[in-house]
Amino acid sequence: MKTPSRIYSAFILAAFAVALAAFGPSLIQAQKTEKAAPKGIDFSQVLQTDEGKPMTDMDGKTPLTLQSVSTAALLSSLPSDQGLSGQQKYDLFDLAHKIKAGPQPVKLSETELKTLRDRIGSAFGPAVVGPAWQLLDPALK
Repeated sequence: MKTPSRIYSAFILAAFAVALAAFGPSLIQAQKTEKAAPKGIDFSQVLQTDEGKPMTDMDGKTPLTLQSVSTAALLSSLPSDQGLSGQQKYDLFDLAHKIKAGPQPVKLSETELKTLRDRIGSAFGPAVVGPAWQLLDPALK
């Protein structure tokens, strides 16, 4: 025969198991969704020099925007691209198109943001990488 304290303990455990089964997956999914929430970035922003002056393209007149730097880095053929599959190259093209054609701000996933930062870091020198990364992630300022 079970004692009342054992029955009470069994009831509490059963209630906890039911609550976990009912709400646990949604809580876990909510946490995953928060981490993967896309980030809106305005790619029309102009990169700034250390002195706070707008950077220009090679012609000295056209403003160097985050969009122009990003699409150039994504569409350039870099030495590290030797082993990329056709699908990986298409994904770079697709991301460049998303940045260029999308309404501002453009929402990027964490994976897309990492890819973009890696590409800019490989394609440009520190004078462009620094300001571009700061626009992609204001916490770096």
